[in-house]
Amino acid sequence: MIGTDGSRCLLLGSTAEYAALGPTIISMDASFSMISALWRSADSSGLAVQSDWTSMPVGPRSITHVLGDGSLNAVSTSVLTDVLQEVSRVLKPEGSLIARVFCRPASAESADDIERDVRLGRAGNFHALKWRIAMAALRDPASSDIAVSAIRDAVVAQYPDRDELCRITGWNRAEIDTLDVYDGSSVVYNFPTEAAIFALLQRWFATVEIMRCGAYPLAERCPLLVARRPILAM
Repeated sequence: MIGTDGSRCLLLGSTAEYAALGPTIISMDASFSMISALWRSADSSGLAVQSDWTSMPVGPRSITHVLGDGSLNAVSTSVLTDVLQEVSRVLKPEGSLIARVFCRPASAESADDIERDVRLGRAGNFHALKWRIAMAALRDPASSDIAVSAIRDAVVAQYPDRDELCRITGWNRAEIDTLDVYDGSSVVYNFPTEAAIFALLQRWFATVEIMRCGAYPLAERCPLLVARRPILAM
């Protein structure tokens, strides 16, 4: 069981819920403000390190589990390749990568599909809506990348009247306004299809398993991927 056997775990990011794993977990985030806001506020006994995921200050074959919650989406596709190479370096031969990944559908849905669900109260919450619009904006099957500033622009283009969106959905205006943190940002996210991320992980891992879990909004597009390294022969 992760966190109960003394195995070292490395978390890509500062997701506070992982703090419960205790002193054997290392939270690694390029943003000191995120570490301060999320990890430290969780009062974790685990270590937090400010570092780039493509060059982690961790010895080779020293980590049993690498964990992530949307972490593999939080970089461009080209950077993701470097991140996975680094994950492979730090994992023990019997180690595993366990990550929730936001995957876009193989066929993009339309703005009309999204609008229908909003009107019928089936959009879940604002963040689920935001990711659906972001995925729908990826019209080129060969590319999974989208700048977060473009995500904001796409949401604003579809729902320019935020008060009206609040009226229709009952959502809180402050939650919708969190979208503005993306304004002018140079950060790029990627939303691969399940088939694409599965194929990419197979370059470094012997086995890749897709697990379905959760009943939260958009859970069907957020599988848990468990990728395991081969155990090296002695």
